[in-house]
Amino acid sequence: NEKFVANAKPEIVAEQREKLEDYTIQKTKMGEALERLQGI
Repeated sequence: NEKFVANAKPEIVAEQREKLEDYTIQKTKMGEALERLQGI
């Protein structure tokens, strides 16, 4: 949210962006694993 980014300390914003990236990667991996399992 833009208000959070505007008011938060830069290191907090960076930390949250890293978390988002990690969660996005995990979601992709889980989706790929699910597709493999559905193909069995």
